[in-house]
Amino acid sequence: MTSPAIVRSARTIDRRIVHRAQVHEVFLTEVDEQDGSFLAQLPSTHAYFCDSASARHGLVDILTLMEACRQAATAAAHLFWGVPDDRQFVLTQWKASFPVATRPRYGVDPVDLRMDVTLERPQRMRETLTGGTTRVTVSSPYDGEPLIGALELDVRYVSKETYQFLRSGARGGAPLPTSITCLPERIAADPRDVGCTREDNVAIGLPAFTADGGRASLRLPFHNRSMFDHAQDHAPAMVMVEAARQLVHATCPTAPAAHALLSEVDGDFGTYVELDTSTLLVASVRADPDPDGQTTTDVQITQDSRDAASIVLTFDSHHTTTNRKEGRP
Repeated sequence: MTSPAIVRSARTIDRRIVHRAQVHEVFLTEVDEQDGSFLAQLPSTHAYFCDSASARHGLVDILTLMEACRQAATAAAHLFWGVPDDRQFVLTQWKASFPVATRPRYGVDPVDLRMDVTLERPQRMRETLTGGTTRVTVSSPYDGEPLIGALELDVRYVSKETYQFLRSGARGGAPLPTSITCLPERIAADPRDVGCTREDNVAIGLPAFTADGGRASLRLPFHNRSMFDHAQDHAPAMVMVEAARQLVHATCPTAPAAHALLSEVDGDFGTYVELDTSTLLVASVRADPDPDGQTTTDVQITQDSRDAASIVLTFDSHHTTTNRKEGRP
C-alpha cells in the first residue's frame, strides 16, 4: 500500500463492495486489510455532494463524509469480517460528529482521507456475523493533521429471505414498491430555502412553520442518482438525514443561519420508511444556541401517524473557516 504521507489514488475499489451501481459514486480508493483501514478521495465537484452550504464555504459537507464512512463500513463488513455478498444491510442507528473547525477544505489538490474501521459489540449466530456497531474514524492521510471526525453505525446483516420476510410483515403482505417505478412528489420546496441550488436535490415538499420549528412532507427525487444510485424498496437513511436538514434550513432560522453548518447527526431508524405512502417530518429547536454556538434540533419522521425515525441535528454557528491547508506540495 502507498505510504500515507505521499498517497496518490489511482482508481476506486470495486463499486459492488460499497453497494454502489455507478463507479463515479465510489469514494474508496485503497484497502489495507492488515490495518483495517481505507483511503478515500472525495469529489471536488458533484451535482449533489457539493450542492450545500458547506461547499459554498469551501468545506466538505458532513453528508459527503458520512457517505464515505458508510462505504468504508460496508466494504469492511465484506472484506474484513466475512459478511457474504448476498446479505442485506439493515441500518438501525448512526451517530456522526464532524466539527466544522476540523473539516477538510476544497483546494488545489483532491481531498484525500484515511478511514480506520473497527467492529464493536459484534453479534453472531454460531460463527456467522449478524450485526454489530461499526466505528469509522476519519483523518487526513498526511502527517501532522488533526482528526477530522467519526461515525458509528449499528447494522444488522440478514439473508435475502429474512429481509423479504421482515419487509412483507411490515407492509402486511403488500407488494414491495421500487424506486425505479415510483413517481416523486411533483411539488418541491424552493432549493434556496433548503440550503441547495438544484431542485433535483430537494428532499422535502413545501414547508409550513410551527411554533418552535416546522413541518413538511418527505419528497423522494428518485431520478437523483446519488440519493437513489440503485433500486430501493424504502427511503434510505441518508436521504432522510438530508430531508431533515433541509426542513431545519427552511423553517428553523435560529439553527441554520447563513453562517451555521451541520456538524453532528444522531439518527434512530425504528422501521422502514415506505416509498408509496405519505411521510411527514416535524422539526423543533430545543433551545437557543449554547455558548459554543451550537443549536440542536429534533426531527421526528412519521408515516400513517406512526413513528418511523427520529434524527437529532446539531448546527455549529461559530466556525465556518478552518486552518486546514488547501494544497499539497
